[in-house]
Amino acid sequence: MTKKEKFAVLAKVVENAKVENKAELLEFIGKEIAMLEKRSSKSGETKKDKEREELKAELLKALKTL
Repeated sequence: MTKKEKFAVLAKVVENAKVENKAELLEFIGKEIAMLEKRSSKSGETKKDKEREELKAELLKALKTL
């Protein structure tokens, strides 16, 4: 389970809970999720993406020799 998924579950728990500062807690959780999404979008190419690109290059090279 990712951190983002954990925050989403936590938000559901807070929504159903009887707490005085519900709006403040939900706002905090929303900001944390937004920061995770922002960080995720900046991460760029992942290790898997690089592996796929290398495999793609090898496949194209092999196809050209046929």
